[in-house]
Amino acid sequence: METFAGAWELLGQVTGNFQGHLVWEVMAGYPQVMWLMGLGYLLHFLPSKWDDKLAGSFSKLHWAGAAAVMVLFIWLLNEVKTQEPMMPIYLQF
Repeated sequence: METFAGAWELLGQVTGNFQGHLVWEVMAGYPQVMWLMGLGYLLHFLPSKWDDKLAGSFSKLHWAGAAAVMVLFIWLLNEVKTQEPMMPIYLQF
């Protein structure tokens, strides 16, 4: 039977050994991920009217334009996904 010892150790590292100065190292290690997260965060603050206009403009796109937008987003997500893995700081114990 498995125990929760590893989980408690991980939670202890996350909650009891937080080193705020290392946030910049994580951000430097994942710049594309941070930009994408920041963009998504900022998009939440757009007015609903802008969101409706954007959705309406995408729905009016020609199929080739919609395909180009889809390819662009797939490429962007692939770039973010294929970043070299970096061990999270709280797992280095």
